[in-house]
Amino acid sequence: MAERSPSLAERVRPAQTALVVIDMQNDFVHPDGANGAWIRARWEADRAPLDARVNPMEPIVERLIGLIEAARAAGVPVVWCKVVNTPETDARYWRSERWTFCQEGTWGAEWYRGLGPKPGELEVVKRRHSAFFGTDLDLILRRQRIEAVVLAGTATHGCVEGTTRDAMAHDYWTVVAGDCCGQLDMVAHEQALQRIDRLFGMAATADTIARVWAASSARQ
Repeated sequence: MAERSPSLAERVRPAQTALVVIDMQNDFVHPDGANGAWIRARWEADRAPLDARVNPMEPIVERLIGLIEAARAAGVPVVWCKVVNTPETDARYWRSERWTFCQEGTWGAEWYRGLGPKPGELEVVKRRHSAFFGTDLDLILRRQRIEAVVLAGTATHGCVEGTTRDAMAHDYWTVVAGDCCGQLDMVAHEQALQRIDRLFGMAATADTIARVWAASSARQ
């Protein structure tokens, strides 16, 4: 593949970058979460069942924790985005498909397994796929003079890709930490990363991004 310009290191310099963590909540990550149950039922109805014994989300958690720690060590702000729904804000399509998740005040809407913002880190509540749609995320980033976002979380072909598209449209350098993203349908996950890398930004591994941040911090 041809050299990308600007390079990854130039795009995600700590001084201009934020790590945006998307929807790492019980309903999306936990095997008993509402999203997994709904998707498995839909795929079963389409005669393409997903393996109920496998939770592809679990392996990304430790890598994501490592990336978050690398961001904090390099002074990269971490912004936490989560879905919180109510009957009044649920999308018409979601209601029509009986797709109910992350309802306000429920276990499903809570952060998964100890994840979540530390004191001083920002939390953005969203109602749709993109973390930019109907939120203050763009205002928050611009206030901090952020020019690039590294995205991680779930689901890759849903909220991560939706946020990536809007980040590019808002003129941010956009990098997705592909091995810190996931969903039950891993074929769609890989296809989403390919689309992102070709059309909306870059896909990179958590280790690559962390090394860039560590090297940049060492030079300061």
